[in-house]
Amino acid sequence: MNSAGTLEKVEAFITHTSASNILEQIRGESGESERHRWWLHFTLWSYRDVRFKLATEADVTAFLRETCEKLNLSGIGENTIHTARRAILDLHLSISQAEDLGEAGIETEKACEFIPLADVAAESIEWLWLGYIPMGKMTIVDGDPGVSKSTAALDFAARVSTGRKMPDGTAGLDRPRGVLIMSAEDGLADTIRPRLDVAKADMDRVHSMTSTTVHNGETGETSERPAILPDDFPQIERFIRCNDIGLVIVDPLMAFLGDKTNSWNDQSMRRALFPLSQMADATGAAILVVRHFNKGSGGKATNRGGGSIATIGNARAAFMIAPHPDDDPNQGDVRRLFACTKINVAGKPSTLVYRLVPEGKHCRIQWEGESPYTADQLIAAEVSGGNQRKSASAFLLEALKDGPRPTVDVEEEASELGISERTLNSARKKLGVKAIKPKGKGNAWWMSLPEPGEAPEDVKGAVSP
Repeated sequence: MNSAGTLEKVEAFITHTSASNILEQIRGESGESERHRWWLHFTLWSYRDVRFKLATEADVTAFLRETCEKLNLSGIGENTIHTARRAILDLHLSISQAEDLGEAGIETEKACEFIPLADVAAESIEWLWLGYIPMGKMTIVDGDPGVSKSTAALDFAARVSTGRKMPDGTAGLDRPRGVLIMSAEDGLADTIRPRLDVAKADMDRVHSMTSTTVHNGETGETSERPAILPDDFPQIERFIRCNDIGLVIVDPLMAFLGDKTNSWNDQSMRRALFPLSQMADATGAAILVVRHFNKGSGGKATNRGGGSIATIGNARAAFMIAPHPDDDPNQGDVRRLFACTKINVAGKPSTLVYRLVPEGKHCRIQWEGESPYTADQLIAAEVSGGNQRKSASAFLLEALKDGPRPTVDVEEEASELGISERTLNSARKKLGVKAIKPKGKGNAWWMSLPEPGEAPEDVKGAVSP
């Protein structure tokens, strides 16, 4: 750390805030303990502005000792240094916490910064995945539970950790980079690690944030709690800088929001996500946030993600994962589509197709090219597909209510009504419609409803060969 530069930054900072009042108080106190207490206030206050310069605990310790020298303070022992360091590293006094000092009798002031655009150098977007996931920005992946959002995110993680090509064949990063995974739903040992293994990730470059240790400066006690956003951004930012992290995965976002954040309130979410955008910009890491779909249906794809619209508004790119509408959901091997919901930093990229290929007890992702479907079309297909299956079921119940009928006749009637063969077969499977060959009717297949009390899953030969 450049000591002189840091102190100049502190001096410039305090000349525009009431931190100068804290300095006067330090110099005016005669009691050593009071001087030390005010010194702690000063270090916490000034740390707000220099925190991006301090990457390690050693940097923070050096910063604390420099303030002692600057203020000609003597008698600052290791215990006091430890208290101040833990206060900075674990509590990370933010502007909102500085307002708490104001309630304690220390005046706070606001200083707005303005800059002419002539002083801003134009920059081009850097990409983790060209056209899809930008570096230094937040990207969202939405989808229903169980649609393989987490598996897809770990596929991206494996590619980043090894420097491999991205799913569409374009080059990845210029070198292997670290990955930080924050997961609240999947186990590290039984799910995340095995999935990364089949995705051929470099495990030495993949890390997980499991909890946060909090030190109480007054009692000296420590405790652990789950990670909370935005409270833990400073610790996360320091880890990103120290471990060459190129990708951070937050899965799912809602599990890491603090009690004070209302995920359905626009203003609350913008305040919570603003520090995340700052951290992404400061570190250059790509932030991939996973969300579940809400319980709605239809409409625009941008409105299907859980929580406030501010979440996707804050993201610079967003995608959704959904089952391929051309595949029968009852057949098991359903392809997935990775479709762009919005992107602010480039044109919308192509929708990509993938399928889950079993490897042992887990699956790897096999990418299979492009699809013409858009995100909004997938949302519409989700609704129409459900309605079509309901219509097909109603048709079958009516067509077969008087007994078995030749399959060819039923299929012709369904086609005349606009019911596709795939939709009809899906409804047949759902209802448990049997394929039979009645005696005396030759080799033709007939359709028949299940017997009363016969569950669809108990029906044999529900679909003809």
